[in-house]
Amino acid sequence: MSDESPPFIPRLRDEITPTYKEPLTPTVKRALLALVIFFHVGGGWALTQVEPVKLVVGDIAPMEVRMVSAEQPVQPDLPLDEPPPLPEV
Repeated sequence: MSDESPPFIPRLRDEITPTYKEPLTPTVKRALLALVIFFHVGGGWALTQVEPVKLVVGDIAPMEVRMVSAEQPVQPDLPLDEPPPLPEV
């Protein structure tokens, strides 16, 4: 072979520059944290402003429930005096 050097291969990363860059600056992170805290406090305050519905327990008459059904009255057998009429065809 010849004394040629290998072809130039560009480096994908440099040892001086970091391989990862933060997507948000510290100022933006603080602003987002402040917004989250602000909305949580606002939501808590809003929940304290809602008047709950009053529970009415003693004003309703008590309900009686029977687990055993009452006896059904016996149906009297009615004798038929005359047979029912035949249907017309």
